[in-house]
Amino acid sequence: MVNKNLLKLAEKWKNPSLPAERETKKQPVSQLDFHSTQDFWSVPGVEYRNGIYRINLAKQLLNNGNAKTQEQWIEYYKQAKQRGEFYTGDMPLYHALFTALYKQKDNLQKKSEIEEAREFIQKQMRKKWLTTLTRIAYQPNGKDKVMHNYKTSEQYELEENIVGKDRFIESGDRNTLKALLLTDNIQEINSIYQWLNQTKTYLLRLNSKPENVVERVAGFDANSVRTRLYCNGDPEYSDSSLGVFACAEGATLKN
Repeated sequence: MVNKNLLKLAEKWKNPSLPAERETKKQPVSQLDFHSTQDFWSVPGVEYRNGIYRINLAKQLLNNGNAKTQEQWIEYYKQAKQRGEFYTGDMPLYHALFTALYKQKDNLQKKSEIEEAREFIQKQMRKKWLTTLTRIAYQPNGKDKVMHNYKTSEQYELEENIVGKDRFIESGDRNTLKALLLTDNIQEINSIYQWLNQTKTYLLRLNSKPENVVERVAGFDANSVRTRLYCNGDPEYSDSSLGVFACAEGATLKN
C-alpha cells in the first residue's frame, strides 16, 4: 500500500538521489520544524554524505518487527523506495539521524517528542539486533572494504582497516569509525550514545585477518552496559530494522 503522506513529503522536499561526494554549503535548519505524527517522527537537519536531509523515523519496526536477512532487506528497500514507504538505511544514515536528535534534545518546545523518539530507539536497540544496509568485506591482505547501501543503486564504498580488538571506542579507532559512520569525532560519538542509551560505545568486529574474504553485516544493539556498533553479523541471520525515509532539505552543492 502506497504511503500517501510520505509521497507528499517526497514531492515537497524533492527526494533526489543521494548527493555526490562534493563540498556542501549548509543552510540553517530550524529545530522547531521537528514534529511528530501518528506514524513517524520527522527530524530536520540531518547531515549525511555532504547533504542536509529530513529523516522520517517510523514509530514501529519495519514489517511489524519481522526479521529478514540483509539481502531480503535490500529487496524490501528497492520496493519501498518506489512506493514511498519506509525502508532500511545504511549505518551512517542511522548515526546521522541519532546525531541530529542528540543536537536537538534541548529544544524546549519539542523536548517531549524528541525524548519519545530516543526512548523508542533505545528500547528497540535493547530488544533487537538492528540491521543496516552496510556490509564489510574483511580482506586477508590490505584494507577491508566497507560497502554502504549494499547492492542498491546508491551503493558507495570505502577502504579502511576494520579488523581489530573488540573494545569501547578510543582514539585508535578514528579511521575505523570514519569508514563506518562517516565521522571520527570520538567525543561526539560517545556523547550521542551516552544520551541515547546511557552507556559508552563499544566496537565489535572481526578480531584478526581472515584467510579468505569474509563478509559481515553491520548493525546496532545495546544493553545496560554498552551500545554496540556491531560489525560482525552473519549475512545468513535474520534481524529487524528501523524504518526511515530520507528527503533532501536545504542542501546546496558546489560544482
